[in-house]
Amino acid sequence: MPMRRRKLRLAEKARRITFFRNGDYFDSGVKVALKGLRPFPTMPHLLDYLSQKTHIPAKKLFNAKNGQLIATLDQFEDGGSYIVSSDGKFEPLPYGSVPRLQTSHVADALPAKREDLELFRPVPDPVYGKKKQKKKKDAEAKMNPSPGRREGRLLTVAAREGGARATLLFNDKSPPPFEDLLRDFGHALGLGRVKNMSTPSGRQVRSISQLKNEFQDIDTFFLDETASNATYLTGQNYFTL
Repeated sequence: MPMRRRKLRLAEKARRITFFRNGDYFDSGVKVALKGLRPFPTMPHLLDYLSQKTHIPAKKLFNAKNGQLIATLDQFEDGGSYIVSSDGKFEPLPYGSVPRLQTSHVADALPAKREDLELFRPVPDPVYGKKKQKKKKDAEAKMNPSPGRREGRLLTVAAREGGARATLLFNDKSPPPFEDLLRDFGHALGLGRVKNMSTPSGRQVRSISQLKNEFQDIDTFFLDETASNATYLTGQNYFTL
């Protein structure tokens, strides 16, 4: 790169941009500031950083407005939104449009606790050292385990055509990318490429965040596939019961 052009890039104004996971409508985004060659001198450096921040293998970047493939750092615009894809595909969604929940008219107010609203409260246990408190909490957790939790969430997936059905334990604490989830759920039913996951009422599931938040009370889902494939796969995030 000529020296003059390099100095101009180093002196340019920082571009503040936001990256969202592909297909994740509820993703709040990762904000990045680009200024010249800092802090990412090349596109691979930026992809490595986004892989760590979004928890998916960042392979391709797209413009959130028009789906245009981003190949160089010069294509990023100040204030723009871009999509991180792990499979090289772009899914058009209104990224970044989910409103944030507000608990009070005061911007920095904390949500009220139920015990703060009670007139009479039980006398708390005597305060012990941190080690004794931790041992007490661990003992109470062993005596009263959460029913039906089993370090995950039980889901029943069924093929909309053919009647195949399986009950899986889905680890929602460290889930895989949504594309891998559809693939492995389909393999557990002996299906081919799954193109759609929906609730019994027909509402389509588009992302891991939607599965964990909007559909957290739904335990049965239907899969639609394009071709038959009898391969069975069990991953570390779910297994057949």
